[in-house]
Amino acid sequence: MLKEYKHLDEKIYEFDHSSGVHVQVIPKPGFYKKFAICALNFGSVNTKFILPGTDTVTKVPEGIAHFLEHKMFEQPDVNVMDQYMALGASTNAATSFNWTYYYFNCTENFDDCFRLLMKFVQKPYFTEENVEKEKGIIAQEINMYKDEPEYRVSMNAINLLYHKNPVKNDIAGTVESVNSITAEMLGMCHRTFYSPSNMVITVVGDLDPAHIESLINEGFCHAKPTKIPEFVFEDEPDSVAGPQRVEIMDVALPLFSFALKDKPVSVPMKQIYRQVAGNIVQKALFGSTSQFHEDMYNRGLINSEFYADYDCCGLFSMASIGGESENPELLKNCVQEYVGKMLKFGLPEESCINIRNAGAGSMLKRFNNPASLGKMFATSYLAGIDPFDYFDAYGKISYDYIMEVFREIYSGDMVTSIVKGKE
Repeated sequence: MLKEYKHLDEKIYEFDHSSGVHVQVIPKPGFYKKFAICALNFGSVNTKFILPGTDTVTKVPEGIAHFLEHKMFEQPDVNVMDQYMALGASTNAATSFNWTYYYFNCTENFDDCFRLLMKFVQKPYFTEENVEKEKGIIAQEINMYKDEPEYRVSMNAINLLYHKNPVKNDIAGTVESVNSITAEMLGMCHRTFYSPSNMVITVVGDLDPAHIESLINEGFCHAKPTKIPEFVFEDEPDSVAGPQRVEIMDVALPLFSFALKDKPVSVPMKQIYRQVAGNIVQKALFGSTSQFHEDMYNRGLINSEFYADYDCCGLFSMASIGGESENPELLKNCVQEYVGKMLKFGLPEESCINIRNAGAGSMLKRFNNPASLGKMFATSYLAGIDPFDYFDAYGKISYDYIMEVFREIYSGDMVTSIVKGKE
């Protein structure tokens, strides 16, 4: 199926292969870089699920999706990364809360690189020996993150927001959970979630869609569609889990994260509109051109590390403000006083409209970056979202709706996470 977006001079070829894999090809005539990604609907939060044909909940250890990602690059007598290097390409992978993906960039040898991608994601190599060896490597990674103040301040804020939502757990798991993972568990998760029916493959570059389809036919010739398990999540209360946490670490300046719990949104178009509106709210309130940013910077309460984010998906939504400050407690008082004033008098309308218009332009720039574009389309497909709908949202979203989202986000309790040095 061909989708054309003539006003953006973009087109995308999509089809569902007989194996179950969904394929997206985004032609970029004249581009010398080529990119391909294989993304799966399996992330760190997916530790409880009901297997097809059963009515019982299967539970796997925290961190197993990340562990599986690590192991997929290891094959008998060869490492996949070394194979890509020999082909003149770069490769990597990532595990997020919601999914896992594998990708490569190249300028030549695309067919060989693509065949390798399809091959190694379908054929894992687990032994008791190599699984035990990996446990030590991942344990070191977990302990390394625990020693990073930026990571600690962010994760502490998330743990203050959520009671039961698995987003509160580290993507890599804990040393204890990782040590409980076995080769048998990894094999079960691979069979269950690395099915083509749970995959999307997105290709971006100066490539012929018909040729990509022939490569897919070759790479998935023996695969058949399967049923995908139903994920299970506990109900999450509307309240926050706790008000504040202060941790002592070796830092030059205190780090802070102020966060608010928002309502998750599962309907794709509503999620898009809320994501856009939430980002506009955060930039209008705290962006580099806001009055708050100028005042706090001049007072020395924030520096160039200051940021304000908003994330919205079907499982969780949150707004956060973070960075470094000599006096995080005073800064929080300033934030709350300022937000209260904005709630009373309204966000500056002209600023909101300018941010909205600039957002559409920033998104358009991603269409000139094959890697950024490929990742966006692959993960959006897994979320049930058409990325082009963001342009519709940027064009239609109203100031009144932005204010409605602002009031809803900031109606809840703001939690405080601080990491500071010894006094």
